[in-house]
Amino acid sequence: MFISEERTWEQMVEEVKKFHALSQDIPTEHDPKVLIGIFDVHCDELIKGLSTRAADLRDKFLEKMIHDLHIQLKE
Repeated sequence: MFISEERTWEQMVEEVKKFHALSQDIPTEHDPKVLIGIFDVHCDELIKGLSTRAADLRDKFLEKMIHDLHIQLKE
């Protein structure tokens, strides 16, 4: 699984930063309504879902970091 791959602490920090930035930027960088030909396509739910997924991935990395830190402190 993507999150369970071996990474250094610095690599995990970078992933947290990346997904945090995505969760913050996705809703502001993309227009929730797109005109395609004669159709208005409303992307509100898609944008919200992508932002939520990025935040979920950030949180999973943070949980893994906390778990790994607990293991190191027990040793």
